[in-house]
Amino acid sequence: MAKDPQIDKQSKPVTPTKTKGAQLAKANVKDLLTQQRNFFDNHRGAVVTTPHTFYHPIIERIYRRNFDQMSEYLHFIPVFGRVLIEKEEDVLKIEVHVKNSIIKHTEALQKLLRECDVTYSTHGLVTPTSFINGVSVDVKLTSPLARIYYELHDTADRFLMTMTDLWVRGLLHEEDFELNEKKRSDFELDVKRMLNTVMGTIVRQHRAILNRIRREQQSANQKGEVATEAKVEQPVEDVAAVQALDDTPHEETPAEVVKAA
Repeated sequence: MAKDPQIDKQSKPVTPTKTKGAQLAKANVKDLLTQQRNFFDNHRGAVVTTPHTFYHPIIERIYRRNFDQMSEYLHFIPVFGRVLIEKEEDVLKIEVHVKNSIIKHTEALQKLLRECDVTYSTHGLVTPTSFINGVSVDVKLTSPLARIYYELHDTADRFLMTMTDLWVRGLLHEEDFELNEKKRSDFELDVKRMLNTVMGTIVRQHRAILNRIRREQQSANQKGEVATEAKVEQPVEDVAAVQALDDTPHEETPAEVVKAA
């Protein structure tokens, strides 16, 4: 019986022939950035869609303005970085730095939520577990980093709503009406600063990956390992608060917040 050439062709093992050097030679950073601008239209990987409801207008607005773009960066760093950068441990350092920034600020918000619980308990009240008039969205997750970044938004939303409930009850500062008002605005400002700090970290480390790809391409060109020189186009940023974009991880601490009385 004659063999089916198509079956025979498919049965042959696929041998990887592309090294990171070859992949790097063909990587056009300008094309990568163009693809990111249409990330969810071009994405060929898994997308986990999670229905969620945001209640506080500040968090809902920040989510709509920045979450999709940050998700693109949080997918680019571990996926393209590990493929295109020669030393995987360099990418791992950047991933860990981003992850630690997200987790550090999430834990700071969780601590504030626990302090709110103490305030409720002190006054013989029950911590609210639900709110009304939220805005429902379908959150798209394409990486583990995007998932924990989404959890940061969820925690920030729950804290601001719980804090608002304490504000309505006059429990942010029982003895002074004006201080009760001031603490509410202080909390909102500090939470926005936390989220901006994390977004700044993501943008800087995304730039670090692009800069590393550019340097390795230039080095490969000088050694004659590639035929064409890649040109880097600066990425468009939506986070206005980020001024200096370096390519080295640095220590960060969560923004200080005023504790609930």
